[in-house]
Amino acid sequence: MRWLARTWLALSDADDRALAPLRVLPAASPALAGAVSAAVLQIHPAWYRGRIACMEMSLATVLALALCGRRAHWVLGARQLPAEAHAWVWTENGAFGLSGRDRPDPRRPWVGTLATPPVPHPRKGEP
Repeated sequence: MRWLARTWLALSDADDRALAPLRVLPAASPALAGAVSAAVLQIHPAWYRGRIACMEMSLATVLALALCGRRAHWVLGARQLPAEAHAWVWTENGAFGLSGRDRPDPRRPWVGTLATPPVPHPRKGEP
């Protein structure tokens, strides 16, 4: 798991088009998504001098899950008063990367502005 996280953290400079093929993968289970998310948080290559923040960590998690053959969504979002931006991982079973001061606050909710691959919406008549 750490090898996957380390590899994809180093290669996490991707965009929406690069993640589009992930939409055909089956959804990640909560256990797998949690394990990969935890593994990515523990990785910080000694050779990398740059900042590794929510954007890089969440993208590395999505890519590592894709290597496991599972889909998660990379979400970029914001909240107001004061304005803040954040990135996190979303699955049908919950969000990963919302902890500490980034934890959801009912008074200032995080609003996703971009999710990739796109989150499927249920059709009429589906739950």
